[in-house]
Amino acid sequence: MITRVEEILTLAKKLKAKPRLAVVGAESVSVLEVVAAAHESELAESILFGDRAKAQFAADELAMDLSPYELVDCSGQTEMVAAAMQRIHDGDAQIICKGSAPTRAVIKGVLDKKWGFRTERAISHSAVFNIPSEDRLLIITDAGVNVQPDLSRKRDILLNAVDLAHVLGFERPRVAILSFIEEVTDPRVGSQSDAAELKKMYQNGSITGCVVEGPYSLDVALSPEAAKIKGVESEVAGHADIVVMHDIGMGNILYKALLLWCKPVLAAVVMGARVPIVSPSRADSIATKLNSIALSMIVRHELDGFKE
Repeated sequence: MITRVEEILTLAKKLKAKPRLAVVGAESVSVLEVVAAAHESELAESILFGDRAKAQFAADELAMDLSPYELVDCSGQTEMVAAAMQRIHDGDAQIICKGSAPTRAVIKGVLDKKWGFRTERAISHSAVFNIPSEDRLLIITDAGVNVQPDLSRKRDILLNAVDLAHVLGFERPRVAILSFIEEVTDPRVGSQSDAAELKKMYQNGSITGCVVEGPYSLDVALSPEAAKIKGVESEVAGHADIVVMHDIGMGNILYKALLLWCKPVLAAVVMGARVPIVSPSRADSIATKLNSIALSMIVRHELDGFKE
């Protein structure tokens, strides 16, 4: 089982058959820095999509040679998204990597039925963090895609995160559905009632491959001491491997707070489609972006059986 995010990058570099990235919007210095770093470290190769002149201008700022890369000249975001999806569809690339193109445009392209990338599930963002002072990982979902997911979509978000946990070696990940209290005090409060319903789905066998508890506050989910003080006893309490957010507001605030104050090593991927999506925040470091590429590569291998 992978216990540190750093192991993900190491493992991805050792893959014999390496998926290729389709970089949607290779027109900025920050995007090309990551493309170059992935190439130079022998992590992954890329096909670049974007305006050739703008990409060359950004490359010149970096003193970067674009000749090792295939650059598909596109006149705008609609064209670059469509061109990237076509190359993924044709098997020339296996991972979508959002560059300077808007996240919404990239996701819209992935969900376009004509490409066949959709599954029965909604897509969702999962971030993998090193837990400070512990030799294990934490998966936070969803902090980047679904704004106000209903119960059905929360089930998809949970299952996508469980799939990711299995890829990382968790046989039976412990899932905590977050709220601000450990019981349903008011059924009108969605974070409480949805948590209770998801727990019921687990108990009746419609959610498998994990153990689900909730509603839990964050401290009860992650701190054995807090769980003991509050009298919460379960397999999950104090030891959650996955924490499921009520909405993007809760998720994004926790995600950004960890980034701001804890400076964690992390990786993230968008799951739920037939092709993994790397959708980094503009504020993410190059290291985080490379970790996220590595994570998507491992997902592609494990879930899709990619062969060279």
